[in-house]
Amino acid sequence: MKRMSVAMSMVSVVFFAGLLASCAEDAAPPAAKKAEAARPAGWISELFGAELVKTDGSEVKTSTMTGKKVGIYFSAHWCPPCRGFTPVLVKAYNEMVGAGKAFEIVFVSFDRSADAMSAYMKETKMPWLAIPYESALRDTLAKKYGVRGIPALVILDAKGNTVSQNARGDVQSAGAAAFDKW
Repeated sequence: MKRMSVAMSMVSVVFFAGLLASCAEDAAPPAAKKAEAARPAGWISELFGAELVKTDGSEVKTSTMTGKKVGIYFSAHWCPPCRGFTPVLVKAYNEMVGAGKAFEIVFVSFDRSADAMSAYMKETKMPWLAIPYESALRDTLAKKYGVRGIPALVILDAKGNTVSQNARGDVQSAGAAAFDKW
């Protein structure tokens, strides 16, 4: 009986929290609704924010990744296994994109500074996008995808579903052909 009471209480809390959130959205001032409408829609922007950066420092809207499989690459320059795997991944990525595959990688840096991240991206000629160094998303993404060590590569399908938690192994064993496995 006590378990049923606790379960009912939990259902009530969830229901009322959802109701309050719904009411808060309806009561949002027009400026807030306008700002919300200006954000890119979909799972990509929810996961990575509105903009990512390129190796040259320019910003790119995350909406450019719509309809693509996405790799999330956790790495750092100070990590010897990362420095060994990154050139392999760059080659595979270039082959995939060169073959017309709808694929993008988002680099999540565990470097010790923004300068170190930038130097790593330039040195290895990373052709993909990255979350900004100062973004809190680094830890959020690592936790969400259970990253316990680097380098790590997680693959998401075009709808944001996790396809591979061990894509690093896929790329090391199959190169660009790994794309077809995902």
